[in-house]
Amino acid sequence: MLLDIVSVFNMVSILAKKEQSFQLTHEGVK
Repeated sequence: MLLDIVSVFNMVSILAKKEQSFQLTHEGVK
């Protein structure tokens, strides 16, 4: 149970970082 929460949290943080970097590159292109 605890491991599931940790893995989900890790996935969310990784996705958030990807979206942030994507937005940054998008802004840079503009």
